Amino acid sequence: MDTYRVLQPHVCCVGNPVAGNTTQYVMSRAAKVCGLDWQCFTSQVESKDFETAIRGLQALGLQGAAILDPYQSEVIPFLDTVSETAIC
Repeated sequence: MDTYRVLQPHVCCVGNPVAGNTTQYVMSRAAKVCGLDWQCFTSQVESKDFETAIRGLQALGLQGAAILDPYQSEVIPFLDTVSETAIC
């Protein structure tokens, strides 16, 4: 993914439901501890919109995404590579 277009790096959490999920908080704190000026956001995505959402994340050049329930296995076809440790 080319990140040359991104003025401030962003990462996100995508899932359904996401209300009350602490992943955004954890990612924001981890970035701060590592001295990274990254912005984190969470987005609730309906199943019918999942592919569009992933294509949008790719088009925006995000640094990364935490894919939450129920989409962990659905995202694999959209990835360039998948490591053994990435699959839970």
